[in-house]
Amino acid sequence: MRRLLLWYVLCFADVSIAAFHQKDEAAQDTQIPMGEVAKDPLSGDFSKTIKSLLDKWNVPGLAVGVIDGNDTWVKGYGVAQVSPRVPVTPQTLFYGGSTTKAFTGAAVARLINSGQYRNPSFPEHVVDWKTPISEILPEDFVLQDEWSTAHITLEDALTHRTGMAAHDWAYGGERPAVKEIVRSMRHLPINQPPRTKWQYCNLMYITASHAVETLTSLGLGHVLKEWIWQPLGMDSTFWHIDDARAAGEQVAVGYYWEPKEKAFKEIPYVESKAISGAGAILSNVVDYSKWVRALVHEDGFLSKDTHDAIKMPRMFNSGSGGNYDAPTAYALGWVTSTYKGHRIWFHGGATDAFGSNVIFFPDLKFGVVTLANSAFFGNAIGEIVSFELADDRLGLSQEERADWGKSWRQTLDQGNSLSDKAEDILYPGRPKQAVKPTLPLESYTGTYFSPGWRNMTITLIDENTMRNRRPKAQLRVHRPDSSWSFAGELEHVTGEYWILYSSFATLPVQPLEISPLDFRIGADGKIAGLELEFGNAPKGAGEGVVSFEKIA
Repeated sequence: MRRLLLWYVLCFADVSIAAFHQKDEAAQDTQIPMGEVAKDPLSGDFSKTIKSLLDKWNVPGLAVGVIDGNDTWVKGYGVAQVSPRVPVTPQTLFYGGSTTKAFTGAAVARLINSGQYRNPSFPEHVVDWKTPISEILPEDFVLQDEWSTAHITLEDALTHRTGMAAHDWAYGGERPAVKEIVRSMRHLPINQPPRTKWQYCNLMYITASHAVETLTSLGLGHVLKEWIWQPLGMDSTFWHIDDARAAGEQVAVGYYWEPKEKAFKEIPYVESKAISGAGAILSNVVDYSKWVRALVHEDGFLSKDTHDAIKMPRMFNSGSGGNYDAPTAYALGWVTSTYKGHRIWFHGGATDAFGSNVIFFPDLKFGVVTLANSAFFGNAIGEIVSFELADDRLGLSQEERADWGKSWRQTLDQGNSLSDKAEDILYPGRPKQAVKPTLPLESYTGTYFSPGWRNMTITLIDENTMRNRRPKAQLRVHRPDSSWSFAGELEHVTGEYWILYSSFATLPVQPLEISPLDFRIGADGKIAGLELEFGNAPKGAGEGVVSFEKIA
């Protein structure tokens, strides 16, 4: 999920958990040799480095896989479960989050390159990259803009160039079926002309999932198992946690670190069926290493044309290249650029409780996989570990290496700054003397409805609902029936204008996002509804305004 990686502003806790990890068993390791055995990159001092990172970033467990030519090494560090203590092993399952997208992109590429699937609206034509999604899903894929509905293709959807922003808080809940989530998109605003701006959108990967299922008459999980997992021997990769449990697999428990109590707190498993091709997979580093090995060697389980389609850059991302040599571009579920003169493909993934990272260099036949049972900081140490290993493989001196930890700390600092400057960002023209709300606070409480979002509840904040992050907050916002557990707090700015600080209901942390929200008073003098826009920007400059009517 995009917000998890870009706008997570959990306070960086300096409280060390070294004592916690000192109790762990020795790192659990396995080698999967496919030829002449090279030196183990995870041995010796590097294992100490990883354990130090777990302590510093407050992450309970991490599994790592390294692919180098014909050799693969996999190792587990820390714990998969705190109580009773269960160590991470290479076989431990984690949620893969958005690393699922690469599998979805590969499935679509295979489907199209096969030339076997007919356009349902025009059976004389086969489905290709130019086929509009609305011709595959004519009743379901309807957007607010007629041109977008008629022209958006699977390629657009898979490369985040449809003109639709994230709307991550909107889906799931009472509409867990992929088909119903796609149908709900007609009620969500498009904020950019198609093919003009890269905007990460999980909804479009859910749409691609529905298209694959419609064309194949099979669930996407079944398609991936038949087309990718089984040919690669990925026998411990699953589409849903119930399947993993039925197979007797060990699934890591997700946690966040509570600095006040100096303890890890468990996070419930996410219901991933609705997320589908955007982030449903559970797997381990053994299986993911097989996947990366197949990509770097371009194994024959996919055709050469399909391998090329997977890797081809199709849309430049916004922003600079950061620690890369050049700006990044998006392929099919992969970000690509160059690093120290070598082409690289990579992608991260996160739920509210898990963090994953995958990188690979085809010319070096080298790749790294990391899976952690803590999001955000799990992603941070995963990226740090991945590029430390890559830099070792490239033989770089310390002076030549990027400081990936510094990059993550800067991202966290920017998130904190965003929250601290919310009034100036969202309401730069507000009056110096705030105007009080027109009505008593109780009048603003109740249930609000939007057809794209469905129900959202606003209540008064009391000592039981205060999340101890926004001391001036007066109202609490809750939407329990979304895929990502949503909660927020409202702070008054002036008149009917407020700021919504959003976060996960499962995580008592600082907000992930700031949003302008204004209430609408009807002719009867009562609250009639509200307007809300996500995107960390003033109204009109974010993801698009969503209107809610007060229904109770």
